Amino acid sequence: MNVTRRTMGLLLGLAMVVGACGDDDGGLVATTAGSVTTVGDGTTATSTATVGGGCTVEVTGDVSTSWTGPNDVSAFTTDYWYTEDELEQQFGIFGDPTAGTFDEVFGAGGPIFTFFLFNCTGPNGEAMNLTVSADATRADFPFGPGTYAITGGVFSGDEMGADEFAVLFAPNDTDFWGLDGTGTVTIAEWDGSRLTGTFAFNAREAFVTTPRLLAVTGAFEVTCQASSRC
Repeated sequence: MNVTRRTMGLLLGLAMVVGACGDDDGGLVATTAGSVTTVGDGTTATSTATVGGGCTVEVTGDVSTSWTGPNDVSAFTTDYWYTEDELEQQFGIFGDPTAGTFDEVFGAGGPIFTFFLFNCTGPNGEAMNLTVSADATRADFPFGPGTYAITGGVFSGDEMGADEFAVLFAPNDTDFWGLDGTGTVTIAEWDGSRLTGTFAFNAREAFVTTPRLLAVTGAFEVTCQASSRC
């Protein structure tokens, strides 16, 4: 499946889940100075750590900007934070009938909705989205800490590995950006109630003769909010 169509579909589905769960807000993030991260061709950028929940994005290079996002129900979703009964209900709404029954998909270790969908949205339309491949299984992408490659983006093809990530990135609502090279998602902590980690990638402006180049880093701390398991 095309990365763009697949991720947009997941985002639409997440919006429907959020609408069903209400609009609880876990509060904006407070930030502290963090470490310097090297990405892509050696460009460095300072990533900030989250304290108290939420996310931060730092953009340097030909454009310099940053934003913070809330720790709310639209920030993150994962099959791992839902009960089997809740996943079966989601399958009835979002499931692909050509993939088999719920018992077949769940029994094979495949995603019912997604194993990892993270959003960091800013107050002026800024957005950064990370999602793991739809081909991931529980064996490919286990529940817990780990480090994974970002290899897909808005303008990429479908050659993503089962444990690799796609990114959608928009520092404003006027320019178009794609992934430049590969990046990294590092999950530091991930249990039944809390997820923390960092990300780093390079972005290249699209549809222009002389593209601008950016280094993007950030951090996240989100909590389980939409399941009876939380």
